[in-house]
Amino acid sequence: MSIPIYKKKYNSEAVLTPKKFLEYRKKRNQVANIKMPKLAILCYNSNFIKDIKNRYNTEMIKWPSAKAYYLKDYDVLVLSEFGIGSPSTAMLLEDLIAYGIKNFITIGNAGGISDKVRVGDIILCDKAIRDEGVSYHYIKDSMYAYPRKVFFNKVKKHLDKNFEYKIGASWTHDVFYRETVDEIRYYKKKGVLTTELEAASVFAVAQYRKVNVAVVFVVSDSMADLEWNPGWDKRKKVNTSNRVFDSLIRVEV
Repeated sequence: MSIPIYKKKYNSEAVLTPKKFLEYRKKRNQVANIKMPKLAILCYNSNFIKDIKNRYNTEMIKWPSAKAYYLKDYDVLVLSEFGIGSPSTAMLLEDLIAYGIKNFITIGNAGGISDKVRVGDIILCDKAIRDEGVSYHYIKDSMYAYPRKVFFNKVKKHLDKNFEYKIGASWTHDVFYRETVDEIRYYKKKGVLTTELEAASVFAVAQYRKVNVAVVFVVSDSMADLEWNPGWDKRKKVNTSNRVFDSLIRVEV
């Protein structure tokens, strides 16, 4: 049985919409009433932006499901500590879109499953395998979800000027502890570079809502040799994450 079970879902209106929930939150003073910025950056790992208040001119913004900072000099909203995985990320993205934001970049960790990538490498995701559940509630069944080309190319052009990086596909799924040997072999043969828990859903929500999103990873660990080799705490990885963030807040949108 495939997802969604009710196949006519795509032509049916939702009962609870992000806009309705946003109005509910506003009435209860749960969300800040601010002018929406040109760009929002979602950071799954908040460790590398812990000192954001020391490095930038920031204003902390009230947000019910995340820590949110407005970078005044760049007109960028930065959000972290909203959880990991597709459901929490999709809900946050929906809320921000309802608020009026049109451009997004996510910066996260990804596990390397290709011999071509190493811990600390930067990856710009050009498509994501939909081996999770959330994306199927937004767009019809397909192997991949994709970013919108115009915004993808803007982020690519920016990265071209500032970093050595790779472009490639990622395998998105829902189960951190069920990345099996056979699956890794299978996706390696297809040329997939990384695995993670959110990219396909992020692309699907953005496609459905007609907004822009780019997904950038820093490789945090590797399973390319069919053994887990962690690298979250390696200095190269941590420094690279900081550099990527500091650079991407300057992307022209």
